[in-house]
Amino acid sequence: MRSGTQDAGRSPGQSVQERKFFPGALLLAFLALPFAAHADPWLSPGNIQARQDVELLADTGVINVPITTWPIPWGSLAAQLATVQTTKLSAAQQVAYERLLEDIQTVQAGGNHTGYKLEAAPGRPTLNWFGDTTRGKEEAGASWSGYNGNLAFRFNATAVYGSRDHQRLRFDGSYVSVALDNWILTAGQIDQFWGPGWSGSLILGTNSRPVPGVMLSRNVATPFETPILHWLGPWTFTTFVGRLENSRYVPHPLLLGARLAFMPLKGVEIGLFRTAQFGGKGRPENWSCLEKTLIAHTNNPRAVDCSNQLAGVDARFDIPHTHFIFYGQMNAEDTSKIGLSKWTDLLGLSRWGTIGKDGANYRTFLEYANTTVNSYKVPEPNIAYENHIYESGYRYRGFSLGYPTDNDSELWALGLAIQGVSDGELSFVIRHGTLNVDNTNDREPWGGNKLAPVRTAFDEADVYFQPSFLGRHLNLSLGVTRWGPVGLPVETGLHAQIGWQQGFSE
Repeated sequence: MRSGTQDAGRSPGQSVQERKFFPGALLLAFLALPFAAHADPWLSPGNIQARQDVELLADTGVINVPITTWPIPWGSLAAQLATVQTTKLSAAQQVAYERLLEDIQTVQAGGNHTGYKLEAAPGRPTLNWFGDTTRGKEEAGASWSGYNGNLAFRFNATAVYGSRDHQRLRFDGSYVSVALDNWILTAGQIDQFWGPGWSGSLILGTNSRPVPGVMLSRNVATPFETPILHWLGPWTFTTFVGRLENSRYVPHPLLLGARLAFMPLKGVEIGLFRTAQFGGKGRPENWSCLEKTLIAHTNNPRAVDCSNQLAGVDARFDIPHTHFIFYGQMNAEDTSKIGLSKWTDLLGLSRWGTIGKDGANYRTFLEYANTTVNSYKVPEPNIAYENHIYESGYRYRGFSLGYPTDNDSELWALGLAIQGVSDGELSFVIRHGTLNVDNTNDREPWGGNKLAPVRTAFDEADVYFQPSFLGRHLNLSLGVTRWGPVGLPVETGLHAQIGWQQGFSE
């Protein structure tokens, strides 16, 4: 549940000299960069501690705002926290309130800031869960960011060794953002995460690197004033246009997306979403095709197929008079005028509670995800995240834009996070599942499940610790993974991570 990393082969051209030089470069970067505070106008999906704080305040009724569309603009949280009567808060609520308020005040103070990160994490499989933004064995990054109330920017530069896609210099997390009344217009390359899941999202998560593009998001989630729509309650809306990479079957297609999340009842949040791959080299990009995409008149074998569309719904319910939260997500692979079909699904149950009287708290979750289409009826393999025109599938740089295990997989996840352990955070996660359940991969060479070309057993156990004595900037993790084709000897390997971040976010 803490920020992890990924394991992949080093670039073929990486030399022994480069490997010896890298630790020295890390040390120089550490000594050269000053301490700083972040100044982003939103809460990014790389911050697990802040997510726990937000969910605690939401689940205890302190705030009433959608919390399943990431990044979450600080404007929505600031408007809610401004109305809180602090004398009525419990110890755990007070701690969460003060941490979020401190972040908001840092942003509101404005100014320019520098930041950095240093991370080393060998051995981990190529899977990114919520909060995982490290995508290499060794990383060193520097950033410059600023905020003045209407304009925000961040420039990140990260050197990556042992990267998943062999791109050693990256600018992930860089953006320029401007406030337009109650909207935020952003151009850049930032992580998004849509849905209530703790392990992943079926539609858009942090498994792949962020897609460069333009995004428009509502800032403060105030309800409609008109009686016709007031019943929606607090609502948020996000839409974006991104551009995928060149090295795919259809080079440089656009990725379009939109999400509406609203709270018709306190403790109930519903999200509606759509994404589409559109255009690209050799594909129609005219207004007629765009119009058919927007009204979902596509995926029709008898007509010009203008795009590859996905759409669905998710929900998060606070079960009254208990500490339990039920959540789920369903994603349809085909959309048309007659409706949605070919579903994948995710279900979860979480519980929160307090520990002692000093503000410590915990959250545990049990989550199940299945990315085989219609698994609850007659399973249809090799459909999820695939398309007969965009043969590279619903992926960016070879990795699923949706759930980390890619298609035709099922996964159970059990997690426990405790805040207040020596004023720090301690987390445990166990995952068990099977990748490529049907043991076929007929979309190769461009598409198909890149993680598991054959039926593969997957087990993982991790423990994460973020101590407070260094300002919560140090992340430590240790885990074990068992991974291998079913019926053959399974490989067991240890993995670990040590990372230091100060004023750096993605």
